[in-house]
Amino acid sequence: MKKASKILCLLAVSAFVTACNSDPKPPVVISLDLSNAIALFNGNCTTEGRETSFALYKVDEKGVTSRVSVKTKKSDDDPYFYEDFLFADLKEVSDEYFLAELGCSPSNRYINNCFVNKKTGQAYKLDGDYVNFAYDYWLDSTNPMRDFAKDGNGSYYTRAYDRKIQSYVLAKFTVTDKKVKVENIGTLPEVRLNSDTNCPFNEFAVDKDGNVAYRGALGTGSSWRYVTTDKKELPIDSRMAVWTGYDGEIYAYRAGNIEKLSYNKDTNQVDATLVRSYPQLQDANLLSMKILYIDKTQQIYGYTTGPKYEFILHQLYGDNALEEPLVFTVDDISRLDASSNPVISKDGYAHSSVDCDEDCIYIGGKDGNNFVINKIDTTKNMELSQAKYYVEYNDGTRYLNNKKGVVFYWNSDSEINCPPGKSTASMSVGILDLNTGEITKQDSFVTGNSDRSSVINLKSYK
Repeated sequence: MKKASKILCLLAVSAFVTACNSDPKPPVVISLDLSNAIALFNGNCTTEGRETSFALYKVDEKGVTSRVSVKTKKSDDDPYFYEDFLFADLKEVSDEYFLAELGCSPSNRYINNCFVNKKTGQAYKLDGDYVNFAYDYWLDSTNPMRDFAKDGNGSYYTRAYDRKIQSYVLAKFTVTDKKVKVENIGTLPEVRLNSDTNCPFNEFAVDKDGNVAYRGALGTGSSWRYVTTDKKELPIDSRMAVWTGYDGEIYAYRAGNIEKLSYNKDTNQVDATLVRSYPQLQDANLLSMKILYIDKTQQIYGYTTGPKYEFILHQLYGDNALEEPLVFTVDDISRLDASSNPVISKDGYAHSSVDCDEDCIYIGGKDGNNFVINKIDTTKNMELSQAKYYVEYNDGTRYLNNKKGVVFYWNSDSEINCPPGKSTASMSVGILDLNTGEITKQDSFVTGNSDRSSVINLKSYK
C-alpha cells in the first residue's frame, strides 16, 4: 500500500485561476476525431512521457483513453488544442449532438461555441454570442431531453446567457448544413446556474409543433407565459414545473394535479386538461427537481426524500402510471450514510448520485468499502437489484447507455495511480459494467485533474 501522504490532484476545473496565453484567437473548429469512442471529457494527462495540459480525451469500450484530434483549416490535429491549457465546457444536447465551448482562455473558448455531431465529429458554429448553458451532470446527468427540449421540426430549446443583450434567455437552436441558427424566445429570471440550490431544472417545455411554456422574467421576479408557433405570447397561471412528454405535448404540475397544456386557436387561450390527481407532490420543489426520462418505456419520473432519508420515486408520465410513489429505505439502497452525507442531509437526493439510462434508474450507494449501483428496472416491474465494485476513491461516475458507465478512480496500491518515487497520485479512467460492477483493465492513461462534470456520452445504442 502506498503512503497515504501522497496528494490527489483533484481541483475542480472551475477553481482554476491560471489561464494560458489568450492573445491569439483560437482557430475555428471544423471537426473532432471521435472515432471508436463512447465517452468524451476534458482533462490533462499525467502519464509519464505523454503529459499534456488540459485537452480533449476520449475513451473506448475497453477503457483505453486517447487524446482527441481537433481539425481546423490549419491542421487535422491543431496543436492549439493540446499545447496550452484548454478551457472547455461540454454539454449533452441529444443522441445526435453535444455542445462544445473550446478555447485557450475562459473568454476565447466562446469563439468555438458549436454543436458537434456525435457520429461524424463535424462542428456547427452557433450563430450568436451565447454562453453559460445549463446543465452539468453533477446536478443533472439524465437524458438531455429536458435540458435541451426538442420540437417536431428538430429544433432545440434551452436556457442560455446572451452576451449581446446581457440577459438570460430561452433560446431556440436550429442546425443547418453550415451552422446553428439561434432565436430568442424570451428572457428568463437570472439565477446562478450549476449551483447547489435553486437550479431551475423544469422552467420550460416545448411541444411537437413548437409551442413553448416557460417561466419568464418579470422585473426581479418571474411570470409564466405561453408562446405559440406564430409568436403570440399569452400569460398563463403559475406552475410548479413543466416538462415535455414522449407524445410531444407539454405537461405541468400545479396544486396537486398533473395537467396537459395546449393552445386553443379558436379561443386564443391555453387550455389546461387534467391528466391525473397526484397530491403526493404537493409540497415538493418540482421546479428544482431532477427529472428522469426513460426512453425504452417512455416514462418520466421525479423523486423526493423521505423523513428518514428514504428515496421516494414518483411517476409523472407514461402508461400504467404508479398510483402511489415507490419508497426505498436507506437499507434498500445501501445509503446508511445518508444522514451524515453533506449533500443528502442538506438537499436530499435532489443533487446526489441519481441517474438513468434507456430503461433503468440508478442510485449510488456505499456498502462498507464497496461502491453500490442500485438499479431500478422499469421494464421489470420496477425491480431493484445491486451491483458492487471496489475502488479506493471514486471521483465521479457518469452513466452512459447499454449498461455502461465511466468512472474516474484511484487506488493507492496501484503503481499506475501512484508511480514509485512520485509524491502525487493521479486518477484512472475506466468503463464500468453496470450489471456486474466490473471495471475494464486499468489503462496506462492517468489524469491529475479532469472535468468530471461534463462527460459526454458519445455512443447511442438506439
